[in-house]
Amino acid sequence: MFDSCFPPLRMCLECVQGPSFSVTQNNTHFQSEPHSVRLDTVFMGDDVVLLKNGQRICGSGAALCTVPIVQNKAYFQVSIQQTVCRINGYN
Repeated sequence: MFDSCFPPLRMCLECVQGPSFSVTQNNTHFQSEPHSVRLDTVFMGDDVVLLKNGQRICGSGAALCTVPIVQNKAYFQVSIQQTVCRINGYN
């Protein structure tokens, strides 16, 4: 839509928002590239289940990653979707 009217506006918006108005050949490999970092099924807790092709962890415990951290700082994002309170015994 903005390609024919005003090309500098399109380039400015792609710089800020990413290639949302037109997909070029240079940007298509970013969309189809699979994630190389996965959660490792060998190094995980006994009560852990890995879902979404090694991208999501469920259960109680932890799992290590398949690649080491090669920089001096890292960012981890944890989203708790549901908490469960288990009570064994009677009140």
